[in-house]
Amino acid sequence: MSGERTLHVEGSHAEKIIGNYLVCNQIVQYMYLGRAEELGMSQLYSTRVHAHGGRSGAIKSEDGILDLPLALPKELGGKGGATNPEQLFAAGYAACFENAVIHVTRGQADKVTDDDIEVSCEVGLLPNGQGGFNLAVSLDVEIAGVDQSKAEEIVKAAHAVCPYSNAIRGNIEVKFRIFTQ
Repeated sequence: MSGERTLHVEGSHAEKIIGNYLVCNQIVQYMYLGRAEELGMSQLYSTRVHAHGGRSGAIKSEDGILDLPLALPKELGGKGGATNPEQLFAAGYAACFENAVIHVTRGQADKVTDDDIEVSCEVGLLPNGQGGFNLAVSLDVEIAGVDQSKAEEIVKAAHAVCPYSNAIRGNIEVKFRIFTQ
């Protein structure tokens, strides 16, 4: 990976891209707040997963495709040996963010395809100082075929439309490291 930098994009082209997706951002927020009907829209997709036994239990989707045991990580005093909610969140966010990058570049000359993008998500569990916990999230985004400035512009636009980004905006700060090939 080369060209690592922190996300910071300025300029009219970036502002236009973000502006074009503000409407999409509003729609996503309505969809995820259960208010899609107010816009005359129906929900695009819904799934349900049942959990039992807490962090040392199991999860299973209604369709049975997802059926996994859970375990408290060894780092938290558990037995380990199975997945945990943080890993599942990281997997979902990474995959979804990757698709958001592809989505925001569909109509652009620098179109990003599945083979051009790789996203790694790290999710950390932190005490919040009030007896509860917070999450810390960072995304490493690597895009092939574009320069660093264009990659930063694309990531900023993707962050504006990604459902995971929209769901946690204002609650969890997402740190980005952006790389180009």
